[in-house]
Amino acid sequence: MLPARYVEDLDRGVVAIRNASGNAYVGWRLLGTDDPAVAFNVYRAYGTATPVKRNATPLAASTNYLDTGVSFTTDVTYFVRPVINNVEQGDSKRFTLPANAPIRQYLNVPLQIPAGGTTPSGEAYTYNANDTSVGDLDGDGDYEFVVKWDPSNSKDNSQSGYTGNTCLDAYTLEGARLWRIDLGVNIRAGAHYTQFTVYDLDSDGRAEVVMRTAPGTIDGVGHNVILGTDNPATDYRNTSGYNITSPEYLTVFDGTTGAARVTVPYLPNRGSVTEWGDNYGNRVDRLLMAVAYLDGVHPSLVLGRGIFGPQSGYTARNELTAWDYNGSNLTMRWWFKAGSTLNPTYVGQGVYNMVPADVDGDGKDEIIYGAMAIDDNGAPLYSTGRGHGDALHVSDMDPARPGLEVFMPQETTSIGDHRASILRDARTGQLLAAPSVSASDIAAGTYPDVGRGVAADIDPNHLGYEFWDSYSPDIYDAQGAALYPKPSNMFTNFVVWWDGDLSRELLDGTTISEWNNPGRSNFDLDPATAGTQQFALNASSNNGTKSTPSLTADVFGDWREEVIWRRTDNTALEIFTTGIVANNRLYTLMQDTQYREAVAWQNVGYNQPPHPSFFLGVGMVAQTPPNIVLAKVTTAVSNLQAEAAVPDGGTVIESTNPGFNETGYANFPTTGGSLTWNLIDGGGGGASTIRIRYALGGGVSRTARLIVNGVSSGITFANTGSFTTWANLPINVTLNPGRNNTLRIESTGQDAGNVDQIELVTRLDSVKPVLASGAFDVNAHSLRLVFSEDVGTSLSTADFMISGPGGEVVPTALGFDLATSTATLTLPIVLPSGVFTLAAAAASITDFAGNSLAAPIALNFSFLRGDANVDGIVGFDDLLIVAQNYGRATGTLFSEGDFNYDGQIDFDDLLVIAQQYGATLLTSTALPVRSRRRTQIPLPA
Repeated sequence: MLPARYVEDLDRGVVAIRNASGNAYVGWRLLGTDDPAVAFNVYRAYGTATPVKRNATPLAASTNYLDTGVSFTTDVTYFVRPVINNVEQGDSKRFTLPANAPIRQYLNVPLQIPAGGTTPSGEAYTYNANDTSVGDLDGDGDYEFVVKWDPSNSKDNSQSGYTGNTCLDAYTLEGARLWRIDLGVNIRAGAHYTQFTVYDLDSDGRAEVVMRTAPGTIDGVGHNVILGTDNPATDYRNTSGYNITSPEYLTVFDGTTGAARVTVPYLPNRGSVTEWGDNYGNRVDRLLMAVAYLDGVHPSLVLGRGIFGPQSGYTARNELTAWDYNGSNLTMRWWFKAGSTLNPTYVGQGVYNMVPADVDGDGKDEIIYGAMAIDDNGAPLYSTGRGHGDALHVSDMDPARPGLEVFMPQETTSIGDHRASILRDARTGQLLAAPSVSASDIAAGTYPDVGRGVAADIDPNHLGYEFWDSYSPDIYDAQGAALYPKPSNMFTNFVVWWDGDLSRELLDGTTISEWNNPGRSNFDLDPATAGTQQFALNASSNNGTKSTPSLTADVFGDWREEVIWRRTDNTALEIFTTGIVANNRLYTLMQDTQYREAVAWQNVGYNQPPHPSFFLGVGMVAQTPPNIVLAKVTTAVSNLQAEAAVPDGGTVIESTNPGFNETGYANFPTTGGSLTWNLIDGGGGGASTIRIRYALGGGVSRTARLIVNGVSSGITFANTGSFTTWANLPINVTLNPGRNNTLRIESTGQDAGNVDQIELVTRLDSVKPVLASGAFDVNAHSLRLVFSEDVGTSLSTADFMISGPGGEVVPTALGFDLATSTATLTLPIVLPSGVFTLAAAAASITDFAGNSLAAPIALNFSFLRGDANVDGIVGFDDLLIVAQNYGRATGTLFSEGDFNYDGQIDFDDLLVIAQQYGATLLTSTALPVRSRRRTQIPLPA
């Protein structure tokens, strides 16, 4: 079996919309780790009333439900409970529709529009919300939204002129802005310059944001992103508005705070601009970015530069680099180069995005780079030689043949056999089907630029995908047979899974349309104007004639996709979700890694719809559960109730306005009031997230002060519409380890919202970094191990094993307490010369002189049968220590007991836990020095 891939640890993604006067549609996720036989119960609660189950029997055929007879005069809350073997499990997160919720199919995410500006040439510009991506930035199981702000004077690479700065914001679903990054004047604004990726690259349970940066970039906490002696104030633009001389960086930003974590020189670098096909900066900055599982387990970042062949008088290059991020460092994995003398047949084959996919079935992703493909190790796989195109689709389009297929419209149709678009085998590049350019165009030499094309299963009468392009006269099946004349109004930009069947629908601009053999009808997204409004109300598409949404993805609810458009006035994102009940269920598409990767690269270049790694359509076989491991964040969530805090200065605890949790909420005076929580447990300390639950009527926002351990900051309570409508205000804070924290809210002249509680998400432990395994040479050194990961206070001891060619050296069990993010442990032993393997939780090894010993290092915890916390008893505490070492929360995942049902709690129970949570067990061996059995359990990377 192929190794499992690390993916986000998503929650149920419960969502509800009011889609009729007395009806609510409810959807939720089937997770890739669910028992295949799981069913669900749906619960509804009015206000603070006791929840009531809505379904008569557990729902096993779908993950959506239409709740009828709903009163919307008060808050309506929904959640689900899984049912396994007739036993009901715990509650999912809750989703609340506020009292008097409008009849609409979208969720509104308020945005904060950046201020416009003026270019050096005197041109004024404003901002539009443009491409959007999603990621679990804070590790709580649901998605946040990263929005690119596009200045109104953004340019294609071929166009001269200054542009305004590109900015990126991060927002919660409630509309709280987490941070803003300003890329500065030296990153030109346009679809080909400002690629950004949102993904959990180090598999620690929290997504990072990655971008090309330059001097002048300001991160989310207000710091310059800069390397060496570069000057952040230098403007490298020439009088044509191009920047072809500045330093280029690749930066990983913290998803929660927007702070720059690590910055390295950007590769592939420009070098000489003329080597990319022209002399003014058009082709050198055709940039691509994607995420791929190149080792089959961990996500890597892949960068591409160059997609065109040479113009007359110039050479051209296409280059790709692959990068690994381990939480602290970016390391290049490989660099593929193609030019006039190296891999020349791979030059000029690119399109405006690249698609990672496992085309050969070895569990590792290859890179489909337009008309060519690169192997997972960076080696050339094949080039079709058919040249550049504008669109690219990769999936299992023909379930009747093995493997994946690639569909690509051709811009350079004069090459070879004059095909307008190509369907090919993804592994070999073999031509499978292709409509030809018309004989009259070939005779006249007027070869078309086929700019758009789509592949999707839109017709239930033919197995597999259909495909069509903007030039060819017909719609074709997966074998290339013409099915129908293509309607003159056929959409060729995007597709989306929207209605209740397995076929995909057409999407263009703000209209979703059903293919209807061969006519089509539009879905009405605005129930208030049914029959007349055939587009999303008050929404706009992006990117000119491409008419693309900000994003399509399976963001929440069941497996069908949401469509995110910007509100026409840019004040909000409108996240449209289907309200059509489906009688099928699939695992969430976001845990199919090819689909999830596609969501991450969707904003790159010319936006394209995401496709999964398997055939999804009418006639599909039963879905296989995805082979995944959850990248969990070890956190604790606690609710600090207002009535448990200390009120002062006129603050009172009330219970007048309904909707609060527990027994009351705090009402502040206009000024001088305070509410203080003392002795708050910060877990392992460090960066944490709090969510202040509050209500605020009166029509205006109010400011207040938050003081965390003496550090003061201003906070703003946005108006929630009424004092009975409750919302969450998320804030990033820094906490001390242990029960040594004080949180305080003070009113400062504008009153404050009525505060119900503070939800505190604290970090207990971090997932260990990805480091290589191997051996190192030890020449009579004493060893010092430096722990550079925050492993929390829960880890207390370890038994370090050092094995060599002459046997094994095992020091006495060493006790240590890592209460801080950095600690040093000295091993009081001297080893003979030779090559040894160390198994320990260490990030680096140095000798006493401060010299690093040769890497790489094997970082496997070696657990001895027996007592893990050196208290003399082999008990459940030992199992918890092991669980914590592997980054697993103990509060909800484990309970005391015998895991292998042999009647005693012992080391074998530890192995059962390890197996259940994704650790691979190595073969047990008898060791020559200490005659006791050892089993090595590699750390999840």
